[in-house]
Amino acid sequence: MYIQAYTKGGRGFTFPEYKAKFPREPRYRIKHYKLEIRIYYSEKRIDGVAELDVYSEEGVNYIELDAVDLEIKDVYVDDVKCRYEYDGRILTIFFKRRLGRNVRHVKVVYSVKEPQYGLFFIEGEPEIVYSQGETEWHRYWMPIYDYPNMKFTTEMVIHVPKEWKAFSNGDLIERRDEGGWSVWHYRFDYPHSSYLIALAAGRLSVVEDYVDDIKLEYIVPEGKEDLIKTTFQNTPDMIKFYSEWTGVKYPYKVYRQAVVREFIVGGMENTSITILTDRVLLDEHARLDQWSEPLLSHELSHQWFGDLVTCRDWSHIWLNESFATFLEALYLRHWRGLDEYIYEIYNHLRSYLGEYQEWYSRPIVYRIYENPEEMFDKHSYPKGGVILHMLMNLIGEDVFRKAVKTYLNSRKFDNADTDDFRKALEKVYGKPLEWFFEQFLYNAGHPVLKVRYAYDRDSKMLKITIMQEQGEDSPEAYKLPLDIRVEYDDGKSISRGVWVSERVENIYVKCPRKPDYVYVDPEFKVFAVIEPDYPTEDLIRILLKGRYLYWKLLAVKKLGKESSTKVVDALYQ
Repeated sequence: MYIQAYTKGGRGFTFPEYKAKFPREPRYRIKHYKLEIRIYYSEKRIDGVAELDVYSEEGVNYIELDAVDLEIKDVYVDDVKCRYEYDGRILTIFFKRRLGRNVRHVKVVYSVKEPQYGLFFIEGEPEIVYSQGETEWHRYWMPIYDYPNMKFTTEMVIHVPKEWKAFSNGDLIERRDEGGWSVWHYRFDYPHSSYLIALAAGRLSVVEDYVDDIKLEYIVPEGKEDLIKTTFQNTPDMIKFYSEWTGVKYPYKVYRQAVVREFIVGGMENTSITILTDRVLLDEHARLDQWSEPLLSHELSHQWFGDLVTCRDWSHIWLNESFATFLEALYLRHWRGLDEYIYEIYNHLRSYLGEYQEWYSRPIVYRIYENPEEMFDKHSYPKGGVILHMLMNLIGEDVFRKAVKTYLNSRKFDNADTDDFRKALEKVYGKPLEWFFEQFLYNAGHPVLKVRYAYDRDSKMLKITIMQEQGEDSPEAYKLPLDIRVEYDDGKSISRGVWVSERVENIYVKCPRKPDYVYVDPEFKVFAVIEPDYPTEDLIRILLKGRYLYWKLLAVKKLGKESSTKVVDALYQ
């Protein structure tokens, strides 16, 4: 058998100096983290006190905190000043007696002015300050263990000008005035990763609502209150849908959506409080042309995938982002119907292919990178979303949902890697799936299937030829389940389910006469690029009279390369 060489790591993504990144291995744990800050907006400065309850299973003489360009003023252990070293990036705190299993209290008094990342002071009206911690940006404005593989409960006390409002994770347990300051005290009693700590403060307005026993808060810049209803109207439905589909109720007591000016990304799914760009705000007229729901549902789904269960390190970020992309599409199916869902999945495939064709390819699960931000690409988002769509179709949606529930419940308030998810799937499905994960998650590339057919009138036999023509950065041949559908204009049809695993395979179907339509994977269940090598007349018939949206899209793509009057007329129709 001919074996085509390929590079498992893909092409064009890494540089020679890149090295494999493995999870950090801290020798201590944080049980609870409390941050008290005072915001000086005009100076772009905060004064802070970080308090950490820490312990160690192995016994250590010191701990290290990530802290970039902070002014460290004092450090205490159990309320006694202690020795520390600070090099501008790492704060090392020494213990007079070893840190063991008994919890010790560490306090760091510090300040920071104009942090490079993590905390943003937005100039102009209305005044806004917000945080953005993903990936490892909180270290620029607080001393913290700034990596996803440690979870702990948190607390934030925020001093802001009296006319401001302030929001963070969890429950607002106190709000009081102190002279010209307003103090907002939040506590989050569920362990979460440090990058999910959040702050949004400034001249903000808030409207409250409830869905079941969950408190909803819609937070917008002052003057934008009239856009709240049109923008967030489907939030209660989204929470109900995700709770039902996953089988896991929304995990927290409150869900906030805070809109800020000049947010540096579209949205960020901090635990119980999503921060959003103000471009998400729409009035009724704008909703004729665009929807807020895709972004809002994407960020909300992270409360399960990314927040409740968080990737152990950035090489597994697809467990956060592919799931959110996939669940965003599932909500679209619930809200707008199956065709919208198929079209969304198709566009996700096209989005990934753009990156693949123009830039690079890499395995989805990959630890060779320089900066974690590099992993937040169209491999981790749309490609992984389409792969989850295929996986759901492979094992059946009911089984997939049960496996998702098993995964979430087994890893909730903890970290997970790709094998944790695979094992949860196999536990429910009852069959091994290593072959699937090896093909689609641990290898670069994707299947490319060229399809052609021929009908023999004498034997009444239809021969369908499927050729795998993927590039050298992909596996030589994929193992794929494919639905074959042969249809006639009078409504009669023949269906077959087949597995292909060779570069070229012929499939034979007994047919009483030449078919009007020959489909491979008509309902778009498989992650693959299908290229029908069909006569123009067949493609026009599929486009104008076919039943399947996916194959209409394939026909449009193929016919778009032709220029005859007949083709142009069909595309016009």
